[in-house]
Amino acid sequence: MFGKFFKKKNKPTALDYEIAALAAELGVASKGKPVAPGVARDLLKSLMMRQADLLVRTEEGRGAAVLYKFAARLSGQTVSDALGQGDKHSLLQRGYALMGSGQFEDAKTTLEAAAARYPEHHRVHASLAAVLERLEGEGAALKVMQDFYARKPMKLKAAAQNPSNAPTLMCLYGYDGTRYKLASNGDGSFQKFRRGGHFMLRYLLDKAKFNIHHFTVSNGNLDTYTVPTPCDLIVNTVADPDVEMASLRTIQAFMDRTPNVPIINRPDRVIETTRDRNYERLNKIDGIRFAKTQRFTREGRDEQSLAIHVEDMGYSYPLIVRETGTHTAVSTELVHDRDELARYFNQSEGDSFYAIEFIENASEEGHYTKMRFFYIDGVMYPVVHHIDEVWNVHGSNRKTFMASHPWMLEKEQQFLAEPKSVIGEENYNRLQALHELIGLDFFGVDFTLLADGTILIFELNPAMRHSFTHAKTFSYMTIPLQRISNAFEAMVRKRAEPTFKGGD
Repeated sequence: MFGKFFKKKNKPTALDYEIAALAAELGVASKGKPVAPGVARDLLKSLMMRQADLLVRTEEGRGAAVLYKFAARLSGQTVSDALGQGDKHSLLQRGYALMGSGQFEDAKTTLEAAAARYPEHHRVHASLAAVLERLEGEGAALKVMQDFYARKPMKLKAAAQNPSNAPTLMCLYGYDGTRYKLASNGDGSFQKFRRGGHFMLRYLLDKAKFNIHHFTVSNGNLDTYTVPTPCDLIVNTVADPDVEMASLRTIQAFMDRTPNVPIINRPDRVIETTRDRNYERLNKIDGIRFAKTQRFTREGRDEQSLAIHVEDMGYSYPLIVRETGTHTAVSTELVHDRDELARYFNQSEGDSFYAIEFIENASEEGHYTKMRFFYIDGVMYPVVHHIDEVWNVHGSNRKTFMASHPWMLEKEQQFLAEPKSVIGEENYNRLQALHELIGLDFFGVDFTLLADGTILIFELNPAMRHSFTHAKTFSYMTIPLQRISNAFEAMVRKRAEPTFKGGD
């Protein structure tokens, strides 16, 4: 189409002269300067690249991909070379936008170029890992991040004000089992996320008030490090041993070498909070019940053999099955017979599972309830009181089912204000006593009450999310949730006090 303008490679074309004259007229080039061959071609390429960048940022990824390829052809480059050009901001934004618009091959090309040019840029490498996981599988993605964390495992972010007077923390994260992945937003766009394994500090701690060394544990990289100086407290955010057992063991070895630095959530205590271990421990407590829970793996068995194996473990139908290391019910299913169980295994990509006894706990009206406490420094804080019409209770129903029954919202408010009035003082004391057994500084427990008053615990671990999402709609939750944030930050400050000199 444009061949007649660009076919002369050794001397300027008529269009080159026109573009040069226009540039001089606009004051962006010197008058009388010799006209170089290919000026028009280079301008068109630049315009196409800029237009493509604009398109991809407005989620027009397919159109952008066409322009990127055409711009590469104009200049005789490969698409890879064309995408890898530009200043830092353009290159990074191009990679993120291509990833977000689903142009994964082009995103990979751009992000690989960005990662090579900026080897200590975390977001670039995390985005590249997420794209590689989608295109090539976990092996390639894991290598990118392990190589990155071998080079740059720790990053210091100073307090926003008076850093010399602020406590200094070392916050530990794990990347032995967690992964960066891509999730569809349902509208053709995608976003990067990090799969579980931790509790989030975002709403628990005002990070701007602390000097924080962020250290990501991966492939044993903590083995050669010592505690940074100064360091008042270590905060272990690794919360799920089913996902991050290797990281927890690495952190435990690190703590064994540095026993004098206080830590929030000792890793050896976190390791004890798997579902099968909770089943073994919690059923020994009078008045508390935890459903029979056993772990098993595929071990080369087909779907029918796996289903029979679960039956041979002593389970009857219905029963609950879920992949280990997953939360928010993404892999959880109630199955009613062998065929349903075999179908679950056929559709699952997991290799390790939990079989869980189903204990019917509906009220006479057919409602299911789930309550939650956070334990912070030995004190219990009520979080939610969900009521639903399905057995797998989750908070998303508050805007629909609960909101259509005012008494349910009133019951939640009562629980948040005075939990003893809802569960009874005896049950409250039983739950309070769990802190000594569990031995963690921060964790959560989800439970309900059976008809005879027994506490049925669904889940107990530190891998529970704290946020104010639901408080935006239900304002009565704001104060109880803020108490949790305040309590966590107060615990951090108290634990850092032995070497903390000064204040805000």
